[in-house]
Amino acid sequence: MPSRTGKREQLVLKPVVRPLREAERRILRWGVIRQRRLMARLLPFITLAVGVVLFGGLWGLSILATRADKKGPSWQMSGLIWLAIGVPISLWSHRDLRKHVAKYQGSCASALRMDRAVEIQIQSDSVAMFEAGTKHGPVYAFQVDDNDIVLIAYDKAHPSARFPNADFSLVDLFTEQKKPAVGLLEKRGKRIEPLKTIPSEMWAKLKMPEHLSVIQGKVSEIESLLARDSE
Repeated sequence: MPSRTGKREQLVLKPVVRPLREAERRILRWGVIRQRRLMARLLPFITLAVGVVLFGGLWGLSILATRADKKGPSWQMSGLIWLAIGVPISLWSHRDLRKHVAKYQGSCASALRMDRAVEIQIQSDSVAMFEAGTKHGPVYAFQVDDNDIVLIAYDKAHPSARFPNADFSLVDLFTEQKKPAVGLLEKRGKRIEPLKTIPSEMWAKLKMPEHLSVIQGKVSEIESLLARDSE
């Protein structure tokens, strides 16, 4: 498949390392505050509600089954059994949720201290879109110059009133461990209509490159450029 990598790819994409902007700082501060509030106030209620609905429902089904065939433990014994099962599982789930929330909160706080963003700006007036499927989100092929296409497979890049966009940036905010904490899609230009939309059923016939891969060619010919038999 015709493609370009290495130095040429870096020239096309032009990543920029810069300090955080104030809007990005606000996003990170809100991430810290929101996760702290969630952990302090909502997690116990979420765990309790899920436990009551799930294991209470199973208890109710057990009672109905016992009454239907007139066999099995009494409703009191059945309740004790499901309580013995449900309490450890609920506590284990609460612990894992708490760890997840604390990890995100810590990442946002670390990114604030790190004060570093890596931004890749993309400007284009021509794009093709690959429809989302059951195992993947939408992918976009942007024509960034006369003979180069950039593939965008980004979890925040969904069709909207302002995307695909003629001038946008992919921004990663990094922690002190040099890991991305938050990813942002910043849109500055006007929305552009896809030149063509490739249905998700076509994915099996294409060899899709990774996110931010650069392909040589015209976006109008994207299917033939990515066809498996064109390698």
